[in-house]
Amino acid sequence: MKRVLEPELMLTTTQCQEYNEVSHRQYKNGNFINFYKKYCGLTNGSIIDLGSGPAVHLSILKKNFPNLSITGYELSDNMIEYAKQNTTVPIIKEDFNNINVNADGVMCLYTMHHQHDPIKFWNTVSRITKKYVYIEDFERPETDEMFKYFTAIDDFKHSLRAAFTLEEVKHHLAMCKLPYKAIRAPVDIDKNIYKIIVYQNI
Repeated sequence: MKRVLEPELMLTTTQCQEYNEVSHRQYKNGNFINFYKKYCGLTNGSIIDLGSGPAVHLSILKKNFPNLSITGYELSDNMIEYAKQNTTVPIIKEDFNNINVNADGVMCLYTMHHQHDPIKFWNTVSRITKKYVYIEDFERPETDEMFKYFTAIDDFKHSLRAAFTLEEVKHHLAMCKLPYKAIRAPVDIDKNIYKIIVYQNI
């Protein structure tokens, strides 16, 4: 399936409200923190989160690793308002491609598919992090066959269309000469939904 871009930011009140609700459901089962521990494992020091959205995952990360200094970056005002309700982690309103700080690690959850320029994204990631990387996002399916399961969730379908394939991500990493590992992990095998995890935990 050909990649179809979507807006880089989720701005409308409805979009942000729905994403906040989905985030609470999504991170409730503990899969995120289990994957983070396995593929990243940064438990202290500093980590920067790119495109924090409502920051539900940052609340979970802080709860599990209280010694970890976390800073999130987000441009959507509506998302930032939800983030203030969900976590005490500081969320800075700034384009993360322009930030001029470093951290021990960089994390980005379900924001990569919003990037219109993936090379710029990976250059930003590599510039910010000193060592650890944890990126997670959906993988674009080969066909839209599974969309019949999600007739009422248009934003989710748009996200899948805008996502990258594992091969594309590996190509982007090679172009940027980055040593990060990229793998595929199941989200819902019955519905043929998978995610991509990119990590470095040297």
